[in-house]
Amino acid sequence: MTNPVMTKHIDDADETPRYHWWCPGCDALHVFDKRWMMTGTLEAPTFDGSYLSRHNRWNPETGEHDIPLGNICHSYVRVGRIEYLGDCTHELVGQTVDMVPLPAGWAD
Repeated sequence: MTNPVMTKHIDDADETPRYHWWCPGCDALHVFDKRWMMTGTLEAPTFDGSYLSRHNRWNPETGEHDIPLGNICHSYVRVGRIEYLGDCTHELVGQTVDMVPLPAGWAD
């Protein structure tokens, strides 16, 4: 069985949903929270508004994400596809790709 492209978790503190999805551009997990409204399904989600993540880059010397704010990921998720905008700093900049299944362990 293939892992889903997104999972929904309810936050215990405020009972709002959080949607976890894997970004193939960042090779990392991203999360939509209560700031975004989801329509569609977990297999083909659409979220209102863009997703912007500024995060540290991977440092192979330390094995940590500790190079300050080296990555920008800016995208729309529409009907199960990720539309990467022009300010992304990874190799999928300007491309639209299908969402990918969550890695084993994240789908549980």
